[in-house]
Amino acid sequence: MKRLVIAAAVLVASCASAPKTPAEMLLGTWQCETKSNDITIKGPFTYLAGGKSTFEPNVAGDVGPGMKLDMSGAAEGTWTFLPDGKLEQVITKLAVAKGQVGGQDVPVPMLQGMVDQMIVNQKATSTPTITPTSLTLTSSDGSASTCSR
Repeated sequence: MKRLVIAAAVLVASCASAPKTPAEMLLGTWQCETKSNDITIKGPFTYLAGGKSTFEPNVAGDVGPGMKLDMSGAAEGTWTFLPDGKLEQVITKLAVAKGQVGGQDVPVPMLQGMVDQMIVNQKATSTPTITPTSLTLTSSDGSASTCSR
């Protein structure tokens, strides 16, 4: 009986400490920041089971001489790990909540049209580095998104 109890305890301990897959480690909410050229995108990004995601981006930066962009919204997307270990993501919907260019309000429908054309349904592939508390997604151009929990 004593051997059975010890064997069961060892089995439970080994199962509890089994390494997680990258997909399992990715799940949950991350606070992320991406800098690309003169644009910074920040916000919570949630990876859901089944390959779905949600994101609340705040976008800020220079889009031309003296033209600062400030925009926010809510996004939905998909994610999957490719056979080579890279992470492929697609923003399937991004609803613009508000936006300004050069300190002036821009009508949401105008921004929404640009976002739909330039961002929605575009694939992005990156190399992930995941720990329990940090996530870095490095694109082929060398730019990186850094996230923490």
